[in-house]
Amino acid sequence: MLVLDSISKTFSQPGEGGPGVAAVSAVSLDVRKGEFVSLVGPSGCGKSTLINIVAGLTDDYEGRVLIDGRLVRGRHPEVGMVFQEDSTFPWLTACENVEFGLRMRGEPARSRRESSREMLALVGLGSFADRYPAELSGGMRQRVAIARALVLQPQILLMDEPFGAVDEQTRIVLGEELLRLQEQLQQTLVFVTHNLGEAVTLSDRVVAMTARPARIKDVLTVDLPRPRDSSVMESPQYSLLVARLWQLLREEALHTFRAAESTVSGA
Repeated sequence: MLVLDSISKTFSQPGEGGPGVAAVSAVSLDVRKGEFVSLVGPSGCGKSTLINIVAGLTDDYEGRVLIDGRLVRGRHPEVGMVFQEDSTFPWLTACENVEFGLRMRGEPARSRRESSREMLALVGLGSFADRYPAELSGGMRQRVAIARALVLQPQILLMDEPFGAVDEQTRIVLGEELLRLQEQLQQTLVFVTHNLGEAVTLSDRVVAMTARPARIKDVLTVDLPRPRDSSVMESPQYSLLVARLWQLLREEALHTFRAAESTVSGA
């Protein structure tokens, strides 16, 4: 469904004639239809840059992005995106937020309102359709953002730390809801997270990235039974996978930490 072929991205530094900052280097990855793949790595390593390239939000990169065998560049109707930050429009109700993309597509008011309410019901917010974001909790607002992406029926859903701003209990509940939705809608998910347990709990595969520039260090297959209930999370296999993931990332995290210290010392 999604192929990344030798993706590299370097950001130029305004006003400087140097080589720029390399964010991503020669990343190649195949994601199967209906697969849930998580990207984990040190802060600032280039995970968000990579996912923004797939979303068409970052251009001027090297390599190729293919969706369902077709070369794409820029925004694509088959790709949806959910961000970490609260992206709901405060002046619109939950229903109006969800139907915003449909309105931009030019869909008739009646059909987009019906689709919006159906999607809100699917994410458990059917009775909150006419509430404004200020009347909703952080977790509920994030579910509105997920519904807004899903109502456009993308084949691929990209999520950049979507649960990073909510508390741990809400994070777990949102993760369970996300798995339920994916099973029902059969979408392909690429998910960025810093939470190793979350990555193992949700994913079919977890891609461990190096410190910047981001390269693929290893890919772990999560061979745990579904549904991923509490008994799965208490299993020795789950603990071993989380430990293995930390083993892969610890060196990269230390590298990032020492590089930051060196920069501060040099200043």
